[in-house]
Amino acid sequence: SGQGDPQSGLRQSADVGSCRRSRTVLCLLVLLANPVPNSSRAIDPPPQTLLGHRGWTISVAWRPDGKQLASGSGDRTIKIWDTGTGQTLRTLSGHTNYVYCVAWNPSGTRIASASYDNTVKVWNSETGEGLLTLKGHSGHISLLAFSPDGKRIVSASRDKTLKMWKSKT
Repeated sequence: SGQGDPQSGLRQSADVGSCRRSRTVLCLLVLLANPVPNSSRAIDPPPQTLLGHRGWTISVAWRPDGKQLASGSGDRTIKIWDTGTGQTLRTLSGHTNYVYCVAWNPSGTRIASASYDNTVKVWNSETGEGLLTLKGHSGHISLLAFSPDGKRIVSASRDKTLKMWKSKT
């Protein structure tokens, strides 16, 4: 003989103890008493897994059209991935420390990368060619972004500064 919930019509049993009046417990009891049949549950497909970095993956960014991803890693590389197949399209090398942030320009033709080597690098995303190395921070660079028109890059560093660079794209 327990207390009843007027909204659900359920009676709580004495073994609910101090949670006797908790709506959370009542909801849980309703779910346990009336499970959803397996046939009507939405089952998510397994995620697509992209493998290739030899170090931990630290950053990722979508190309504006969604067809590619760029990822930065503790292995000091940037990988460009085909989002349809999951295959690595190219690997960009040139940083001497972790690649902590990556960003695409608005047209998807350039990638900027920021590293714990205190540099920003700009790459041609189609060829993988390094186009610029921007130096000026005295601390690790943790964030960067292109301006909406793609003409500038802003970087944020542990040296407590933001720097705005011309991207020359």
